[in-house]
Amino acid sequence: MNLKKIWFLGILILFIPCLTLFSLDLSRYGYSIIRTYEEQKQIVYVVQDRAGNNFEFIGESMSDSQANLLVQLRKQFADLKYIKIKTLRVVIADGEVEALILPYSFTYKGEDLTKYLPSGIQFYYEYYLEYDFRMLIKKLFIRIKGQYFDETSLADQMIEAVKDPVAYIRSHEPEYLIKKIAELDAQMNNMYAEGSKAVENLGKRTASLESRASELKNVLASLRAEQEDLREQHSEDINSLKQEFSEEMEERSGEISELDENISSLAKELASLKQSTVMVSSQGLFSSLKEIDPEVIRRVVEVKETDLSLTPDVVSKQLKGEGIKVSKNQVTIIFTIYFPELEE
Repeated sequence: MNLKKIWFLGILILFIPCLTLFSLDLSRYGYSIIRTYEEQKQIVYVVQDRAGNNFEFIGESMSDSQANLLVQLRKQFADLKYIKIKTLRVVIADGEVEALILPYSFTYKGEDLTKYLPSGIQFYYEYYLEYDFRMLIKKLFIRIKGQYFDETSLADQMIEAVKDPVAYIRSHEPEYLIKKIAELDAQMNNMYAEGSKAVENLGKRTASLESRASELKNVLASLRAEQEDLREQHSEDINSLKQEFSEEMEERSGEISELDENISSLAKELASLKQSTVMVSSQGLFSSLKEIDPEVIRRVVEVKETDLSLTPDVVSKQLKGEGIKVSKNQVTIIFTIYFPELEE
């Protein structure tokens, strides 16, 4: 074998691994393999998507569903606000999709979280997307694990671990959680016992109130029966009294009507008498009877009744102001006849 053949054979031997490295076909999914390298006996493909974004891929094949999932993950990771990706590695193995993010920047609420991530952030997808990675905080490896909903909830959980790693470990340890569940169970049992006792007491109280209500109903029924008996017993007497009262009122109605007529007649006579008295009292010793207009008498009485303290002088002046001619003496006589109780 000459040197030329040996050289060609050597080149061929070197080229065969390269053919093997690029044997994975991702072009049908819109990805192109830029280069490959070996890491811990695994082939790592440096892949670029149609948008020009690079990521690393490890796997022997990719199904259509995994390719669609990878598109969704790439979009979700591209929309991250706080996590700035330095390297993204996707691993497909045993039907699962894993994604490892090495951030070059991850600042949230003023805290630089990249310094607590020695191995980056690991994501897994089987039925839903979840995360499971370690943070190194004050020489403590804190496990951060859970279902991924959004970037903010993940960052809040990491901030909680940074602020108090010991409390975070305790609150997320299975033993601690079991103990906490047991305590909650005990509290629930106590609350159930207290609730049962309260229900029992309430039942007793309800029974007592129902008994009392029944007694009151019986008393009320008895009182109503007595009332009905009394009504039946005295209804005849009441009706008799009503009849007698009605008959008596009928008999008296004539007397009352006659009495009203007499009173009216007497009132007229009294008014006439008062007027005559005023006229008689108004004549002098040798003078003739001087008649006073009844309207003048009525007006004097009317003014006096508005204020019983008015004097004859005041009233005579007021009437003169109204255009009514009446003397002070005449007003005095009218006062004496119509208001005798004031002259005593």
